[in-house]
Amino acid sequence: MPEQAHRRTIREPGAGYAAPLRRGRPALALDIGFARALRRSILLIVDRRLLDAEHARIRFS
Repeated sequence: MPEQAHRRTIREPGAGYAAPLRRGRPALALDIGFARALRRSILLIVDRRLLDAEHARIRFS
């Protein structure tokens, strides 16, 4: 039990997620990686919709 209390005093509020934000560059790299993954998924969704539209155009023409 004393170990848990000690550990809790060391950790500041929001340390789990906000700690990289204070360090600067790792958070920037993380944000860039997240943005790349997000853009890739968005592009995949858009590509799939365009392909579906193309198939529909071919099928109904």
